[in-house]
Amino acid sequence: LKGEEPSTNYQLHSLCIDIGELLGKKGQLEEITDYWDLATSFELNVIQRMYKHSNRAALCMFNLKPEQWMLESTMSNIRLIDLTGPKQRQLIAMIRTSYHF
Repeated sequence: LKGEEPSTNYQLHSLCIDIGELLGKKGQLEEITDYWDLATSFELNVIQRMYKHSNRAALCMFNLKPEQWMLESTMSNIRLIDLTGPKQRQLIAMIRTSYHF
């Protein structure tokens, strides 16, 4: 991502839309039973700074009771998205605290 934002990078914006549409075809978040689909939705919403939606996806992920390594993989991806800004560090701390990741 190189610190790019979907709001300023057309290619990233387009990619987010395409992935979001594909995920939307799988149904509502609460209906999805595949952890990796939920994790992708979570990560996509973090990239787009749509924290209300990412929180909803995280709750659905948690409700599936995934293996620890799955949560660790997802959180590693979140760290890769962007750890430099204070909002991102606060989000990761909140997720760890709220969901015991």
